[in-house]
Amino acid sequence: MAASFRFLLIALALLCSTSVMSAQEGPLMPGKWPAGVKVTPADTTNTSIEVAGGWPSDHRQVVGLRFYQKGQLSACSGLLVSKKIVLTAAHCTCGDHSFDVTNGPFNEEHWVHGTFVSRFGNYDCNVYPPKGDDLALIKIDKETNLFLNSAKEPICGSYGLLSGIKRAGDFYPNFPRRVTVAGYGFEGDDESSIGLQRETIVDVNSFACADPIASHFMCKPFKEFVAGAVRTDGMVRDTCAGDSGGPAFAVVDGSLIPVGIVSRALPVQQLFPRHGDCGSGGIYTLIGRIDVLDWMRKAGVSEGDTDQSCAPPVLQ
Repeated sequence: MAASFRFLLIALALLCSTSVMSAQEGPLMPGKWPAGVKVTPADTTNTSIEVAGGWPSDHRQVVGLRFYQKGQLSACSGLLVSKKIVLTAAHCTCGDHSFDVTNGPFNEEHWVHGTFVSRFGNYDCNVYPPKGDDLALIKIDKETNLFLNSAKEPICGSYGLLSGIKRAGDFYPNFPRRVTVAGYGFEGDDESSIGLQRETIVDVNSFACADPIASHFMCKPFKEFVAGAVRTDGMVRDTCAGDSGGPAFAVVDGSLIPVGIVSRALPVQQLFPRHGDCGSGGIYTLIGRIDVLDWMRKAGVSEGDTDQSCAPPVLQ
């Protein structure tokens, strides 16, 4: 009851301070490559690029995607859930079915080729809003340029996150108060920053969109959640264009447990007027669900719990 009342207050604050966008507004779009802009190492000196209010990240499970959509070179993010399978947002696959994938900086040009596998459930590229099914899988041809840590150790054959994702189902109804979100997009002020992995911590405002007010924000109950709708520790922290498909993690006993995938911005006027797509919170697809787990398992996503030496690194 207290959680519902808290989210009601958040929603009322948003409605009072921002203008609601049209129900026809599409999902958070992939990041667009600005004409003539190339990411350079100098971009890393900017202290607030990529995820809004974020900092540099080295979670190698997070990947960046480069592809063409409507003739425009674009970017999204994703989560490496098996040695050769990436989980991302379905709307990032509504167009070209060929992708370049990396888990290093875009400017290093260490890309591997990936191809579209499937979209979850009944996702329709021509229908908005998503119904909690904004998920897709991409299969990479080879993993020679991907690695699990900064020491560039190769990915072992039994690597997989399915067992960790299943743990996310244990959180209901005690969902984490905060999650760590990561991606390769830009934060709203500096377009040239795209392609550098960053992360931040955001408050979870409605863990399952079960609050009555959540329907106003077109959030699917028990299939999606809202995070970043209010400032965290007094700071604007949020995912942005190009972070679509990026993961949200819960930190449990030093381990990162994937709980969601970036789907779209909240349908309100955003705090970064230049891009209008970040700064006021986002809607994330819950992935610790039986139907999502079954879909990934059928696609060949590995449990990943048979070889502990192959597991993602534990946070120090």
